Amino acid sequence: MLGTSFIPIGLISGSLHEVKDILFDLQQLMFFFIMALIFFQNDNNAKMIVERFNKYIFYIPIVMGIVYVILFSLINIGVFPFNLFYNWASSTNEFFFRGEDGYFFYKGFFFLGIGSIYCFINKRYLIFFFLLFCILLSQTRGIVLVTLAVCALYYILN
Repeated sequence: MLGTSFIPIGLISGSLHEVKDILFDLQQLMFFFIMALIFFQNDNNAKMIVERFNKYIFYIPIVMGIVYVILFSLINIGVFPFNLFYNWASSTNEFFFRGEDGYFFYKGFFFLGIGSIYCFINKRYLIFFFLLFCILLSQTRGIVLVTLAVCALYYILN
């Protein structure tokens, strides 16, 4: 209740000129709207939505990993110039770079960890190791540690 009272105050104080800022703030809250859509469905629709969500958790990280490995390979063998990719990607504020060797991190690589955990739980170990390899290529210790910790915890508890 208190949070919704700040919306009119923000609009009155002049943030109406910056609609981009308002949409950026609302974008982060859309997750809860999506969860409400899932949980307030009837049984058949909810099962269909959860099954579709499970497919997305499986396929999207695989596609991200394949694109990452292809792009990383093209940069390292010299087919795709690193400077061209760097100039484009740094303008989006979604990519972070580690040197000029082609190593980069995309904010969405978090889903590589989620996908690898999902593959580990569903015993698709080849895809699990491929996604883990992609995470290792991104040189992100946090995602590697959390992914391995969750998989180890799942293995110990089951």
